[in-house]
Amino acid sequence: MSPLTPAGETPVTDPAAPLLSVEGLAVEYTTARGVVRSVDGVSFTLKTGGEALGLIGESGSGKTSITSAVTRLLPRNGRVAEGRIVLAGEEVSRLSDEEFRKRIRWSRIAVVVQGAMASLNPVLRVGDQGTERLRADGVARRDAEARFAALLDRVGLPRGTEKRYPHELSGGMKQRAVIAMALTHDPQLLVLDEPTSALDVSIQAQIMNLLKELKRERGIGMLFITHDLGLASDLCDRVAVVYGGQIREIGGTDALLAGPRDPYTERLLASIPRIRSAEAPGFLPGAPPDLRVAIPGCRFAARCPLVFDRCRTEAPDLVTVGEGHDARCFLSADGPLPAVRG
Repeated sequence: MSPLTPAGETPVTDPAAPLLSVEGLAVEYTTARGVVRSVDGVSFTLKTGGEALGLIGESGSGKTSITSAVTRLLPRNGRVAEGRIVLAGEEVSRLSDEEFRKRIRWSRIAVVVQGAMASLNPVLRVGDQGTERLRADGVARRDAEARFAALLDRVGLPRGTEKRYPHELSGGMKQRAVIAMALTHDPQLLVLDEPTSALDVSIQAQIMNLLKELKRERGIGMLFITHDLGLASDLCDRVAVVYGGQIREIGGTDALLAGPRDPYTERLLASIPRIRSAEAPGFLPGAPPDLRVAIPGCRFAARCPLVFDRCRTEAPDLVTVGEGHDARCFLSADGPLPAVRG
């Protein structure tokens, strides 16, 4: 038994099961202006053995709500209205908040949030913060400090970083320290919410290389939230494109980026500048739908360049368009999408 696993609480794991299975997930928020269903019927799996799934989409598409439901970090006005969340064969969505906190959070699922300063207490040394959960789980101080120091070294931080305060570290160093903190309990799943958005390009590349090394060496599964398709293609084995609280398209990264089968995915790709092309990036007009009101048809219809009458009255389902590749468009089953200009 791992020294970090309390007696009698050996994790329930099924080696034949996916690492993570999300089935029919719906998340609702109660606001002064009504109930908002920010996630509606989302399903996906994450394989064991170090698979990374990227969640891509505009701000407000539902990416963070999906992972907040998985990690049990929804705000007070949010709740999981429907669905199941299964981690390595155990339905963790049925656990009480206390059970989840003791058995799942940190030890089996760890989170790296956007902006490292949101995770670090400015008045505590990095080492004190990094060993806090280890000490709470009964690990001796010397052992906890040695373990965290080794992790700081693994993520490329210099010796003595544990004795420094967060304000003494650069942005990249702080983000590396947060990643080291997330690894203290050898989690099965690492949830990364825009982990490089506040960093400059050179530091961003260093963090991405670190994540790829950890994925390869430790076999950690990853859910990677980003609006940057380039970053997703660098790290992720598969990509799920999220819009209006639903998955619009999901599949292997190479296949999805090379041949998108949903108009929203195609427009996202068209908006990326290309160094070796004279064609200007495309522009996606309009805004995401208001999820407080019922939408009778496709949620992308008001912005879609390929919309037709059926789209305005009937909601499309995800359909299989290739091996491990699904898309939510009536045109998807007919083959490649018609060309869109602009």
